Amino acid sequence: YTQNESTIFRSVEFINNRIYTGSFEDFGYWEENENGQLTYFSLAKDLSDEVLNNDEIWSIVEKDGNIYFHSFGSIYCYNGETTTRLEKNGSFMFLHKIGNEVYPQAINGGLFWLKNGALQAIPNSGFLADEEVKSIIELDEGTILIGTTRGLYTFDGSTFRDWNGEER
Repeated sequence: YTQNESTIFRSVEFINNRIYTGSFEDFGYWEENENGQLTYFSLAKDLSDEVLNNDEIWSIVEKDGNIYFHSFGSIYCYNGETTTRLEKNGSFMFLHKIGNEVYPQAINGGLFWLKNGALQAIPNSGFLADEEVKSIIELDEGTILIGTTRGLYTFDGSTFRDWNGEER
């Protein structure tokens, strides 16, 4: 299946029995029609052309029933009916989902939470502005391990620590 002949899929996720894809200046989902063939439905078609200008969708996650599509320039939310662009300051390098939490990192900035459909800066995460968060994994209930270009850190929901335990 192709979305159109000139695009490359950058992200694919299977969420709630639906295939979601992201590509250059488009994102949406696929559903099986009565003949068993997949049909593509663009969720970006109703957004203005300026919003998607040169955007490529690099990751797709679900949180609280909403589907989020991440590009470096934007994060888009599909609530099952409409698609909106989240309000933000700056751009986001990565979007990580651990359990039911979603953690975007601002380019040259700290980590954010996705709470109630809005981006909120995580207090005291600004030290990550000079680093690139490459991975996040859950260590145990409520604590994550953050792997960056300069080291490892833990975060328990309120405090960041170096891997050796020193508070940041």
